[in-house]
Amino acid sequence: MELYHVLNRGVDGRKLFFDSQDYARFVHDLYEFNDTRPADNLHRLFDPEMKDIRCLSFQRDREKLVEIHGWCLMDNHYHLLISELIEGGLLKFMKKVNIGYARYYNDRYQRYGHLFQGKTKKVVLKDHSHFLYILHYLHLNPLDYLEGASGWRVPAPRCRPLALCPSSFGVLQLP
Repeated sequence: MELYHVLNRGVDGRKLFFDSQDYARFVHDLYEFNDTRPADNLHRLFDPEMKDIRCLSFQRDREKLVEIHGWCLMDNHYHLLISELIEGGLLKFMKKVNIGYARYYNDRYQRYGHLFQGKTKKVVLKDHSHFLYILHYLHLNPLDYLEGASGWRVPAPRCRPLALCPSSFGVLQLP
């Protein structure tokens, strides 16, 4: 199984998410578009007059395209940690998510044109250390919005080979 760090940002640094409805819509899209079949019409999900949800896709059998292991939504970009379940599933999934969210966004904010900056980037996680790093990165990334937490991105000092280095828990360990 190959793991991918997948990310994209708003064109020209544009905000992708303005309120909880935008975040909820994108998270829902991660579920809704993770299927080999076409998605149901999503307009009814956000229609205040919606009365009957018995026919919605989350109540039907589905064949997932990808497995989503982690995600982080920032104001102007997103990060996903994904593995493919079927050949070509990642490409198909990301196409559905990006097009679907862009249509929603453009309708809601009465705009047209591209929403995302270029092609979605995907990076294969090739080793264990990259996997451990990306998990921390995904979960700590929102600290950028917390006042006074900007120092989290400062790299830890590197130790010389064979020197003892204090870990973040105060225990000495070999590098």
